[in-house]
Amino acid sequence: MLWRGHSKLGFLPGSAKAQLTALLLALAAAPVALMMALFTDMRAFLLWLLMWPVTLMPRRWWRTALLLVLIPAMLALLAQLAQPPQAPYFMLVVLVLSVCEQVMEDGRPGAFNLIGVIFPALCVMVLSTNVFVFLLLLVAVIFYAGVYTLRINDMPLSGLRIRLLPIVLALSGSLFFAIAAFILMPRINPAAIPGLVAPQASSGVGERLDMGRFSSVILNGDDAFRAFVDKPLPQKDLYWRVHVLGLMDGASWTRDPRRDAQIGALPFDKRLGRVDATLRYGIRHARQAPDWHPVLGIALAARIDDNARLNRYGEYVKRSRSSVLDQQVLVISSLDDPYRATVPTSLQIFGQPKLVAWARENFAQSGSRQAFIDRLLAHFASGAYQYSLRPDPLGGAPAGRLDSFFFDTKNGYCSHYAMAMATALRAAGIPAHVVVGYHGGEWNGFGRYYRIRQSDAHAWVEAEINPGEWLRLDPTQVVPSAMGRFRARQIEAENVETLPGWRGVMRRGLQRVDAFVVRLNSDIVLYDEEARRELLSGTVLGRLISFVSFWLVASLAFIVPLFLWRWWVRRDPMVRLDQQFLALARKDGLARAAHEGRMNFAQRWAEATPRLAEPVQQFADLFCRLTYGAPPAPDAAAQARDELKMRLQLIRAARRDMRQGRRAKA
Repeated sequence: MLWRGHSKLGFLPGSAKAQLTALLLALAAAPVALMMALFTDMRAFLLWLLMWPVTLMPRRWWRTALLLVLIPAMLALLAQLAQPPQAPYFMLVVLVLSVCEQVMEDGRPGAFNLIGVIFPALCVMVLSTNVFVFLLLLVAVIFYAGVYTLRINDMPLSGLRIRLLPIVLALSGSLFFAIAAFILMPRINPAAIPGLVAPQASSGVGERLDMGRFSSVILNGDDAFRAFVDKPLPQKDLYWRVHVLGLMDGASWTRDPRRDAQIGALPFDKRLGRVDATLRYGIRHARQAPDWHPVLGIALAARIDDNARLNRYGEYVKRSRSSVLDQQVLVISSLDDPYRATVPTSLQIFGQPKLVAWARENFAQSGSRQAFIDRLLAHFASGAYQYSLRPDPLGGAPAGRLDSFFFDTKNGYCSHYAMAMATALRAAGIPAHVVVGYHGGEWNGFGRYYRIRQSDAHAWVEAEINPGEWLRLDPTQVVPSAMGRFRARQIEAENVETLPGWRGVMRRGLQRVDAFVVRLNSDIVLYDEEARRELLSGTVLGRLISFVSFWLVASLAFIVPLFLWRWWVRRDPMVRLDQQFLALARKDGLARAAHEGRMNFAQRWAEATPRLAEPVQQFADLFCRLTYGAPPAPDAAAQARDELKMRLQLIRAARRDMRQGRRAKA
């Protein structure tokens, strides 16, 4: 397949020129289509690809008939991906249907194609808070416009010569103005536009805890959030509270759906008693539109996000179903354990008759709440129970599954132990609820933050040991097989800075990289509308420095490959000799035009400088025979290159004699 001659691809319709134009335009527009699909639905990208053969079909009546059938079908398919009349639907319609008019029969681009690429690109640029996406789309649009200009003027792609310095200056300048545009352009949170972000399953902790629900979460190593604190904290305090589950439903615990609808109920901060240990820290979610905000300990601030509120159980919840929570928040909380608060209590239990009977009997023998709690923890620590992320299945009706775990299988993970303990406490008349969230996290001393992953998801219990006094209880931590596992994990997460050997070097290196990426995310990738206003108000100098640094790094990322490419090309001895030949010509004020052959250029040089005519023409003749003629034997090729070098030496010697003659006359 010779693209210089525009050879035709047999499996596609249309002329060779039309196929070449379509291929180049598709490659240039692919990043735009891919980013638009990521914002809506990835299946839209497949539809976009499937439409490209249509653009190569000749403009005949049967093509018109096909489009009359195809366009309504595409509209119906797109309506399944994005609900009309919402904005994503019209973006996808423009993106997909514009392909139909991308290329004319003679190979020239159609009139509608620029709209079909630039409009979706601008939409994603405005919606994106990621400068990498912004720059990718900018480069794609520039490339697309360049291909459009070349093909609409029927300019050949072969014979184009690349001048490195103008390209370097243009790329660096374009990046500078692109980043400036990214700073100045108003940001829009895509999650705030109804229907723009495709629905996705909630990752990590949820509002319901089932047997088996947490195993897949704990095995998930994706990031959940990062917490920025001044110094590392004791492991006993690293309980990140997310949801309080107070309603028992069979062998499951869930949030009471009525708690957020109770108007006039006192929020959690108004129910607190005396607070001793307080902490201020920042939270940055991995997800762009989180469903909750984690709290280390218990929440003190009633308002950390305009779209979130603190309910009476100490959870930060959305103000309404359509509310979009911030990706970054500043939280104030208390590390008191136990903490004092008048939290609504419940003793509701569903089934589990054997566990209920055991709890009531042992509470009667204990005589106090604290004594019963100690006995219950000692029961879990007795050695009869095992910690496993793949426990034995619990059969039977939901009303007896906790009985089966507590008395028979004795094998499970945090959700099993937390739900069993909360049920036993309620059966003994002690108000209790299950809390789901995260425990621990890896301390990054380079960035001064904790990195909490989905695998840190955890469940524990809070019990009212005295009226208005709530104690955190973690039964999983006392199970012998879990104790060693949790302890080893905690020690490793706390002591990465002192971890010995190659493993420690690798972990610290990864932490440095992560700290750099987090800083970049903070200043650039998570650059939203609020950050834009702060920057333009002149209050955030550090962010501006980050943007300038990113411009320098991005410029190098574009420029270094160009220099490497130039160095690699010059490794070819023939290319290197040709470059030396052209450099000598430039010293005489001559430059080879893009359309000019080497023999014609050598003739022009010989006419301009007659004393150089013989070596110049001999070099050009020998170079063309070696480059375009039959490949010589290796020995003959080496001898020919030596002859080319000798001709270059003759040219240099003749130019040197000419300079000396001019000096003598002067």
